[in-house]
Amino acid sequence: MYFRYNQAGYSPERVKKIIIMSDDDIVGQQWRLENDNGEVQAQGALSSSIAPKTKHTAKPFNYVIDISNIVAQGNYELTLIEKTVKISVSDRPYQHLLNPMIRFLRGNRSGTADTLYTPASHLGDSELSIYRPKGDLSEGLWQVDTNAQKADMLGGWYDAADYIKFTLTTAYTTYYLLRAYQEAPELFTKEYSRTALIDVLDEAKVGLDYLLKTYPSNDEFIIQVSSGDDHQQGFRLPQDDKRDGQREAFSAISPSHMGLTSAALALGAVIFNQHLPEAASAYQDKAINIYQRARQDDALPSPAFERNSTNDFYRDNSSDDNMGLAAIELYRLMNEAHYLNHAKRYAELAGQSAWASWCCVTSSLHYRLSTDYLPAQQSLGSELSSFQNYAQSSGNIWGIPMRPTWAPLLGAHVVASYAGLHTLNNPAYVPDLLWDNLDYFLGRNNWGVSFIASPSLINPATHVYSQLYQLTKKYPLGAVSEGPGSRRTYEKMKAYFTASPLDKSFEPFKTDEQVFYDNETNFQTMESTIALQATTIYMVAIASKVKSSTAIQPVEIAIPLPNTNEKQASSKHSAGGSMSFWAMIFLLLIAIKNNNNFSTRQVREL
Repeated sequence: MYFRYNQAGYSPERVKKIIIMSDDDIVGQQWRLENDNGEVQAQGALSSSIAPKTKHTAKPFNYVIDISNIVAQGNYELTLIEKTVKISVSDRPYQHLLNPMIRFLRGNRSGTADTLYTPASHLGDSELSIYRPKGDLSEGLWQVDTNAQKADMLGGWYDAADYIKFTLTTAYTTYYLLRAYQEAPELFTKEYSRTALIDVLDEAKVGLDYLLKTYPSNDEFIIQVSSGDDHQQGFRLPQDDKRDGQREAFSAISPSHMGLTSAALALGAVIFNQHLPEAASAYQDKAINIYQRARQDDALPSPAFERNSTNDFYRDNSSDDNMGLAAIELYRLMNEAHYLNHAKRYAELAGQSAWASWCCVTSSLHYRLSTDYLPAQQSLGSELSSFQNYAQSSGNIWGIPMRPTWAPLLGAHVVASYAGLHTLNNPAYVPDLLWDNLDYFLGRNNWGVSFIASPSLINPATHVYSQLYQLTKKYPLGAVSEGPGSRRTYEKMKAYFTASPLDKSFEPFKTDEQVFYDNETNFQTMESTIALQATTIYMVAIASKVKSSTAIQPVEIAIPLPNTNEKQASSKHSAGGSMSFWAMIFLLLIAIKNNNNFSTRQVREL
């Protein structure tokens, strides 16, 4: 028997559901909840199992204990069949996770001594050769332009365990850090920042200042620094990278990259106008110029990307959502009607999406546009309904909103955030997607793991796949793991992971569809990315802000007969992402065949 619950605790007003997983049928067993004084606050008996063993569930019997009527702050003990776990109820129980997650981004900083555990690195990024698309854009090939001026791309963040800097994920990360602050500024404090700014703004400024450099002149826009060759260098600390000074600056007038960059800079201009007006002015000018340039006739008809077994994934096939997000943020900044009109048109072109990730920001566009355009609010509601349908599909007792592939937490945390925000404007909407996915992240999952390195939690994931942390032997405080992934993909590439004695403890909880291992060589489940850090910060900020939208009623305990005729229903898989699942599987097989030095991004987010 296994308790699965939110290890960080619960705020008083929200729903509080604990899952009990069992190898045996324990229907009717009594449970009780006691406070610190040993006084019983709630009790009952387990009702029938809510699901058998399925692609979502690891055990044949699964039960729910609902203690939502407990609103008094304090520490409690939940006991069932002589097993006891501690559960807390407090105001803002997740706020303490914010600064450590922001701190982890500091460790991924490039080109500055204001980082963690290493000196300033990749100083050669201050003078990089420009590379341009070679031949047909769809081929993703590049060649050096020996006549072009050098590009200064010093700064920014490394995207993940490698040392590549992607403009798309940098802009995405910056945008969500700023949105998290904008929604709940009272949650953020100054703990690690070495400037006058609080931590979240200090980190966001790293992204903003780097994005300023992406558009050095009218015909240059830098979409990426360094190439797939980064992954052939072996593990090394950034200051020891032999490619320093030889890294590529890929340049293309690519609207998907430029739209998201403009959106982040425009939002940065709004927020930093209160803190650093001169910097805000620079962000504003660059946001406008990048947006206008991306709309000119000679902009690329499809997004640029590097064709590489590793980086081919970083292709955002649609620019309408990114450009629409830029337009609405420019409207918020400038209050000029043409930006609003552009945002409406881009929203119509983007349509609705059944996927959420760094490549798919339609939910962000619809939410930001919703107060000025009713169809956008309706589109957001429709998207959330689609995610909710999957979350309520047969056997999905955790409420995850999309088919688990690679790094599913990133999309789930986006969906959770907008479910929370949607309830602020629509009080009748119940944000189950918010609470279910927050709980899943913090321990209410098959493995009983909180997918963040935090010593304050009972069972955190800590063995992060990272050159920095493995070589320095430092604790990866605040690192968010990519989380459970496709079991089929794992089986195809498990030869590239080094087995750990700890792996055996995770085996009993894998399902037909998902696996998770807290293993530092397993880049499928344990790599941390800047985009995932930012969206998790966003979700935690929203969860700390949103209160339950419905009155909590005490739960009546019933003990119906076990349902012996339960059948698992099939559910539709959401399609989406920048490439189809099967296309990515094909690339994976080609990569495995052709490259024995298998690297982290060759299969990311399948």
